Amino acid sequence: MPNLLTKELRREIITEQKLDIPYDSTGFVKWLMESHNLSENAASRQVELIRYADIEFWTPGDPELFRLISKWRSEAEKSSSELIRHLFNDFVVQAIVADIEAFEEMLDETDKESNSQLRNIINAYSSYLAFIKYSMDYTSSEEDCDDEHEYTFQNADIRFAPVPLDKEFKKYLDESRFPVRTRDKILSNLRKLNSLVINNDRGDSDWLQQLVDRASNGVIIRSSRLTAQSLFHNALRHIEDYNIAEDTLRGGYTSLNHYINFLMSAQKSGMLKKTIN
Repeated sequence: MPNLLTKELRREIITEQKLDIPYDSTGFVKWLMESHNLSENAASRQVELIRYADIEFWTPGDPELFRLISKWRSEAEKSSSELIRHLFNDFVVQAIVADIEAFEEMLDETDKESNSQLRNIINAYSSYLAFIKYSMDYTSSEEDCDDEHEYTFQNADIRFAPVPLDKEFKKYLDESRFPVRTRDKILSNLRKLNSLVINNDRGDSDWLQQLVDRASNGVIIRSSRLTAQSLFHNALRHIEDYNIAEDTLRGGYTSLNHYINFLMSAQKSGMLKKTIN
């Protein structure tokens, strides 16, 4: 947790740069008052909790969540492509979810008083996530992570190489809530993504393997979601350099987030220790 000087530095940055924390805080307060019948003071309290968390848990060099949200929302609004707009909206949702999960992981490490404060922060972030989804008219793309004319799962097995822990990831998907067809597409799209974008169709990157190795060594990999977002932001800007369609790229991004969730789940269960030497 940051020391007093770090917290004061963060306060100065927020003031000097006139950062809106959280992004669209005025809209958030208004939405809470209208949709949850909260008083202005109660709604403003939710904003204060998020601002408190931003300062309390900030360290220099951390990703700027609300600055990124502002940037991604701008990119989405400027784009004429529905697929790209949805992809940037996915970035926003996944980033907020990652912060909520980070706070939830802290619950077991705090005393009773801090635990209560964390739960209030988690509730505030969860309300903010609901507001953001509402304001973006957001729907999950999990069921639409590929188009009807892409390779079937069986053909993808032949054309695209398996990813690290491919069989374990498939088992994880088999045990998930997704329909069979969706599970197959998630794995297929991840293989395509790894081959065509991450490896750039040349086999010159082993980022997924590095991710598995880090997770198996006990490193917290939650921030890899932001790395994935940066990767896709760059791929979208230069999509002509990749042998991949926009909708397949979007499906690959969704699949990669499922893969990161799988690794975090496997890390907690101890499965990685059994798989990786």
